[in-house]
Amino acid sequence: MVRPSPACALPRLTSPTLLAICCLTMMVGTASAQVPAHQELRGTVRVGSDPLSEGMVILHRVSPDSSGNIDSTRVAQDGTFSFVLPTVPDPGGRNDIYFASVRFEGVLYFGQAVARAAQLDSTYVIQAYRSVVVPAEGATLTMAVRNLFLEPGPENTWRATDVLQVRNDGERTLIAADGGVVWSYVFPPVASDFQLGQGDLPPDAVEFVGHLVRLKAPVPPGDRFFMVQYTLPGPPFSVPVPGITESMELLVREPAPPLEVIGLDEMDVVSLEVGNNFRRYGGTNLVDATISVVAGVPERGIPMQGLAVLLAVLLGGVGVYAFRRPRIAPTPVPVGLLPDRRAALLLEIAQLDERMDASGVSDAERTEFSARRASLLQRLTAAG
Repeated sequence: MVRPSPACALPRLTSPTLLAICCLTMMVGTASAQVPAHQELRGTVRVGSDPLSEGMVILHRVSPDSSGNIDSTRVAQDGTFSFVLPTVPDPGGRNDIYFASVRFEGVLYFGQAVARAAQLDSTYVIQAYRSVVVPAEGATLTMAVRNLFLEPGPENTWRATDVLQVRNDGERTLIAADGGVVWSYVFPPVASDFQLGQGDLPPDAVEFVGHLVRLKAPVPPGDRFFMVQYTLPGPPFSVPVPGITESMELLVREPAPPLEVIGLDEMDVVSLEVGNNFRRYGGTNLVDATISVVAGVPERGIPMQGLAVLLAVLLGGVGVYAFRRPRIAPTPVPVGLLPDRRAALLLEIAQLDERMDASGVSDAERTEFSARRASLLQRLTAAG
């Protein structure tokens, strides 16, 4: 006679102790079969299309209560690396953000921000490039898109918001020579009160010298977006458009005095939102052009019915660029309407982390760092 196995005999057990043991055994088996939450960041560093064979990758974390470099590792021969994260990104609203960086040929490169566990399912890529030093006066970059917004200000002045997208068409990162710049651009000589607006460049990447903007930070291949705000008198005034500009639009916010724009074609009036209408002028493939703006002849009125046309600004397909501000103090473009700002924010954080790791940091600097970190985190969260 063949005796049943213990598993087959389970229904015959009558002892409460034995039943409890069997139940506990099944519960433990079930728990051990559960897959723990994935906490590993697996990535690769590429130089162009090739893997980086040696180098140190730094892991950064930005959270509501801390920020800084939390780990480092060397890349393998095939350019791969991995980190075990202290927490699963955003497991319950912690707002932890992770990213990794590597310094190659003196330039700091980093991957995207990791704020969701699902992002760990794919390979994390840090894209780096070979570098080249440009002449002291800077390199020539293509102006892919320029959108100049004008709004009447007090005492016969105009507030200008210049939205620029420049492109490095090469395959190497451009680096400034000692005492030089990577790129410079001229604005109207009569302009004043320059300030850098939102974009994907950190604040210390540019400087203003007279009516010139000078870009000092390395420029990798691809597009870079930034915004410059300034004050103009007049009209009349002229707007230089040096070099090659693939697409340019000038938009005048209503209500505004009549203007004549020489050098661009008049286009449809555009409404960025209800009650926020702009006269619009545009041109393509401009080469060393000059746009002149002079006072126009007053008209009886501009019909606005049916002119609510959505402006699709061609900045790499990133969407509509709009701005709302008080009449005197400009308000930056809403974060949600800008291209991805996380790159510039991550760069600022990485640079702050490096400075904090240096010796001789004072208490005042640490306090400033903490305040700056909190601001960067808030902007990263807003950027999604």
